[in-house]
Amino acid sequence: MSPKYEVFISGEMIDLVIPSEVAITEDGWHEWLNESQVNKYTGYGKIPNTSKKQKIFLEKLLEPDSNRFALLVVPKNETNAIGIVSLSSIDFEKRSAETALILSAKNRKNEFFYQGFEAKARITEHAFAVMGLERITGGQVVNLKKWQQVQLLFGFKPEGIMRKSYRRGRSSYDSVISACLVEDYEYILQHRKSYWPGKKELFYMMKNLPKENIVDSFSLAIDEFYKDFVKRNSLSMYLGK
Repeated sequence: MSPKYEVFISGEMIDLVIPSEVAITEDGWHEWLNESQVNKYTGYGKIPNTSKKQKIFLEKLLEPDSNRFALLVVPKNETNAIGIVSLSSIDFEKRSAETALILSAKNRKNEFFYQGFEAKARITEHAFAVMGLERITGGQVVNLKKWQQVQLLFGFKPEGIMRKSYRRGRSSYDSVISACLVEDYEYILQHRKSYWPGKKELFYMMKNLPKENIVDSFSLAIDEFYKDFVKRNSLSMYLGK
């Protein structure tokens, strides 16, 4: 447990702690959003982020009527925050929210992939079990294939492909929207003892994932259906050409 922060959710590999200004002054929170490896597939990095901007973000985050809930990620037996996981666009009427995660590239160690998934799992479970939400969504550039494949183990299923929805410089990328419903979460709990299975268990579960990427298959199926639909319903067919 970090003496610098108040732990809100205690985990196996990480603790999720309440954000405070110490993350800016001591852990370089604002610097994470300037790292090229972090920004490659996010909207950050176009202009510099500063400690002043991060303090403004923190103030808005802690406002009583904020529709965003975020926690900093602190590895077990360490004191510095290395990332942030959040729920945004929280709507208690629709019982929905969007999840996002950023981990500092310069602080990444061999376990960062597992740390990231545990952070996402912990806040998703909190959303369902404590906040009473029923739908958690998230989006990533389709290039993050491993992440999208593994998140199936946590009930996040692809729902759609947004073509060329993300642009970085002169390059454009498709994005995938995924969602986990409370029914998906409960189904997982019926088949394993906990939503976060543990690092060791997750390692073996990942080894048994199909080699074919579900997002690639999903995108290909949509494209093939569309082309076939247009071909079968073309004007030339009705004109006998």
